[in-house]
Amino acid sequence: MILEIKSKEGKFSVNEQKRLKAPYKKRKGELTLSDYYFIRLNDSLFVSQVCGGQDNFFSLLDNSLQPIQRFGESPIQEELTPYASRVRLHGNIAACNGTMCFTPNKIPYLACYRLESNVMKKKWSLYYNKAYYGVKNGDLLFDKEKSFGQVLDLDMDQQYIYLLYLDQLLSEYDYSKTEKSTANKILVFDYEGNAVAILNLDCRLQKVALAKDCHKIYGIAQLPEPTIVEFELPSKF
Repeated sequence: MILEIKSKEGKFSVNEQKRLKAPYKKRKGELTLSDYYFIRLNDSLFVSQVCGGQDNFFSLLDNSLQPIQRFGESPIQEELTPYASRVRLHGNIAACNGTMCFTPNKIPYLACYRLESNVMKKKWSLYYNKAYYGVKNGDLLFDKEKSFGQVLDLDMDQQYIYLLYLDQLLSEYDYSKTEKSTANKILVFDYEGNAVAILNLDCRLQKVALAKDCHKIYGIAQLPEPTIVEFELPSKF
């Protein structure tokens, strides 16, 4: 479903534009992973997550959600079952003018892909912290007493990539407590994968979105009710 958000005299309205369905073929005896979490790559193409393993982690789709290309690497080299890959390695994707970035929720990994000659190609990937995990019987197991940091959301503009970052051990996560389930830091990377800044926020957020035309970041905070908050980006951004 594609929705259009309009603002008029301080009031917002959301209107449905059209509904699309991405086709996928089931194979007998196999678990076929469908696409999910679709975002626009540019004016005519979409990308989505699949989490299906090496060279099958994302999809490039046309404007009617017809698949064009499966692409992308898993954040880990070890092979997982399709179910484990989907559940353990899912994360956030963001795109801007033909460039897409991905980060898993629980692994300190960031990857960048770029559309070139109608094909998605990997530009770079990196670990921005040490990853602690193991693989057993095709499943990914995290060392929650050593694994530090969790990405709650991701967005990007034409120059920088922004990760909403919860800086605590995985073992400390508690959905029932705001201070243990929401983040007050944003990690900023440039398009070459260089870490350029850490933005410290004065409240904790669940989600973020860039307002690219007015140099601001919007977020959802619990104050204690869900509240939309606004931050002015530093001048260097």
